[in-house]
Amino acid sequence: MKNKKIKEAAQCLLGISDDWDLLDIEQFLDWALDNLDELNGVGYPMEVMTREYESDIINEVEKLLRK
Repeated sequence: MKNKKIKEAAQCLLGISDDWDLLDIEQFLDWALDNLDELNGVGYPMEVMTREYESDIINEVEKLLRK
């Protein structure tokens, strides 16, 4: 279940901008985790939008970027 949510979070982050690279996504995720109230209702799986899953989400983003 969490793995699916982590993949959803990574896909949401990749959908923000076609021009963003991994560093841009990492910076946005860092900001987002500090400002979760801004993300409510935007489609992110809030169950995994925590510092606990931050590295898992970034790892998934990296995998998707390599495809």
